[in-house]
Amino acid sequence: LAVASEVKAVLAHPAAPRRLDPKVLGHLLVLGLEPSDRSLAEHIRKVPPGHLLTYSPGENVSTHPIHELIAPVSEMSMDEAVERLGAALDQGLRSRLTGVSSLGLLLSGGLDSYLIGECLARLSPGRTMAATAGVVRHDIDEHRTAAALASRLGVSHYSRRWPGHESADTDLLILLTRSVTQTEQPGRFANALLLAYLFDGWPQRPPVILTGDGADTLFGDAGYRRVRRLEILNRIPGRKVTGQGLARIGTRLGRRASALAELLGTDQNDFRLYVNEVFQHGRAQELLGFDPLPNIQAHYEALCSEIPNARPSQRYAFLHLRGAAQGFIDKGERQTAAAGADAVHPFLMPDVVQLAFQLPDRLRLSRRWTKPVVRKLARRTLPRHLVFHRKMGFSAPRTEWLSSDPSLKGVLDAFEHGPTVLADYLDRKVLQSAAVDFRRTGNSCQDTLWILVSVERWCLSLGIS
Repeated sequence: LAVASEVKAVLAHPAAPRRLDPKVLGHLLVLGLEPSDRSLAEHIRKVPPGHLLTYSPGENVSTHPIHELIAPVSEMSMDEAVERLGAALDQGLRSRLTGVSSLGLLLSGGLDSYLIGECLARLSPGRTMAATAGVVRHDIDEHRTAAALASRLGVSHYSRRWPGHESADTDLLILLTRSVTQTEQPGRFANALLLAYLFDGWPQRPPVILTGDGADTLFGDAGYRRVRRLEILNRIPGRKVTGQGLARIGTRLGRRASALAELLGTDQNDFRLYVNEVFQHGRAQELLGFDPLPNIQAHYEALCSEIPNARPSQRYAFLHLRGAAQGFIDKGERQTAAAGADAVHPFLMPDVVQLAFQLPDRLRLSRRWTKPVVRKLARRTLPRHLVFHRKMGFSAPRTEWLSSDPSLKGVLDAFEHGPTVLADYLDRKVLQSAAVDFRRTGNSCQDTLWILVSVERWCLSLGIS
């Protein structure tokens, strides 16, 4: 048994197999994420957060949760929830930041990171500096909004924005390779490159860096709407028959009708109900030569067995936390560690997480807006137009990069004609077809190709063959 905090340390052992796990690759192609307990490297497993590993020679390794995460739902009022959230953030930050000389805040232009900044400015005035990553001349750039929020907080603000391949001072392929090597998690999170680019240029970078990650997952993001709507639809007699009829005419009625038809035919235990994005399953199946969905469904069922008494909304938060949120947080933590700093996620501190799982459903989603408890807390110090500002936050233009960056073009060329590590694991003709389709249309298969490009660079950097 070899145990380490990083995959590349385990791979240093001479007995470690240096191959991809096709089942995990299927998980990655469909969801853009690795399973919470498996690595993309064959026979290397991960111990999920809050779990205990048990091993005896000659027996299988097993993991199980240390304690019950799901708290009973409390019928608290909105005002009580807001007060408890504010107190939990303050108390947790006081305990975590004692003795720290200076603090950094990743300010995305949204209210989650602003709330953390407001707490820091109040609890440790004069010690905080904010930073924002972005892309020049792109609609996802939130430099101005983040700068205005930093000004309201009274903290200095550093912004580093990717200038585009024409004048970039860092090769995008080098940055991608370094990013997937540091995080050891290739996938759909292209914003990890922007984070690495930000850290490269941040002068006098603080030793501790905080983020607003986790608020969406725990306090009711857009994906929760689907869970809530399915609960309502389950009460309709003949739901499946209604869904079949609507599916036949859904395309004539528009996208919303098609989405409703899909939801009517979805089972409450189907993993696709609990993930934000499911990429092209058909394309993934053609690439892999097998259907990846049964393995993914089995993984989600194993996760759900840890929370047998959870309500649907709690199940969504738990699965999202263990999936998309955990993947993003791991990337942020490893990027921060590679920059020589520690990452802190205040919304994932124990008291905040416990409060989130106790929230009644009516406090997770209002008629129009997600995270009503978080927004009401922010409303105490922010004007209304900023509280209800729609933001993207540290997103990256994957499609634009794949289509225009010359350093990434070489990887796509290799998918079509040259030698690649992935050629041994995927159907080469389907891989070539995906690259050709993308070059022709500019938007087809971009999610799949970005994942495959990052996996290819990960394999080359870690010596996976």
